[in-house]
Amino acid sequence: ELDTPDPKRAVGYYRDPHSAGQFFPYPPPPLIYGSGSVLATLEDLFSWHRALYADASGTEGRLIDLLSEDYATTEGPFGPYGLGLRLGTYKGRPLVHHGGGTRGVHHHFATFPDQRLSVVVLCNAGDLKPWEWTLKIANLFLTRAAAPLSN
Repeated sequence: ELDTPDPKRAVGYYRDPHSAGQFFPYPPPPLIYGSGSVLATLEDLFSWHRALYADASGTEGRLIDLLSEDYATTEGPFGPYGLGLRLGTYKGRPLVHHGGGTRGVHHHFATFPDQRLSVVVLCNAGDLKPWEWTLKIANLFLTRAAAPLSN
């Protein structure tokens, strides 16, 4: 139940400009639909990264290869979009990413298929920008990687 307190679950916070910038927890929502009702652990996200790059025997390749194809129409407002993930490049490298959030809890996931590098940033304050932190962290590893990693 999303509205039942759980000491292992992060709570979203907001900064109150009328209280010298103090943080206050968002009250638990009565019910959230869609992306706000998806809960994941770091272990779940690591499993997702491993699944993206696993050899899927009997299929037409790795999951990341399928998700990296641009399925958007030229008339759509979303730009390059691969089955629910944004597609792009960063510092000349292919990038597959997506982010979102609700009520003070925000995240961003980015993976660089040619490096088999994934970065996930989870934030529980509404004014943080996980996309910016994702790129800062990726920069630490992308500058050191000279060639794609092998299986």
